[in-house]
Amino acid sequence: YTSNAGEAVSLMPNADVIVISANHKSFGTPEFQQPLNLFADAGHGIVVVHAGAWYNWAPVSGYNRRFVAGGARGHGKGEFSVFNKVSSHPVMAGIPPEFKIFDEHYRVILEPDAHVEILAETEPEAQTQVPYPSVWVVKDPKTRIIGIGLGHGDEAHSNPAYKTLIRNAVRWVGEK
Repeated sequence: YTSNAGEAVSLMPNADVIVISANHKSFGTPEFQQPLNLFADAGHGIVVVHAGAWYNWAPVSGYNRRFVAGGARGHGKGEFSVFNKVSSHPVMAGIPPEFKIFDEHYRVILEPDAHVEILAETEPEAQTQVPYPSVWVVKDPKTRIIGIGLGHGDEAHSNPAYKTLIRNAVRWVGEK
């Protein structure tokens, strides 16, 4: 773990997988984005978690298009259900058909032309009455990418289904 973009870049050569849950301004700079793209181009896996799925950085970086296939600009908060839509996918192994989580309810909007597979989605969010993707595969031609909209606080991080989801996602994107 690091919240320092320069340190993250220096650690990339030693990594097989990067889990991005950052929204720090420095992670949106070319000094981080270029090595991140090279890391993915080399076939190393990426897991984008919660804050990493926000529209944090300028579109010119290409980050949200490539690594998220969209993003979130708003959220609710509270307890809500998440529905496992593709239980046969390795990332969803051991995840119940439905589980409850207390978390920020990210309003992830995928781009209309995005090449994704939605693995799980939330129940309709109270304010918008719309379900949102909570776990999805971004179909990148060079690497495996998983987006996860969940994961804000301790309540989410201690949820058994969430823990399984993170472990499964890291393992799956790390396979070659």
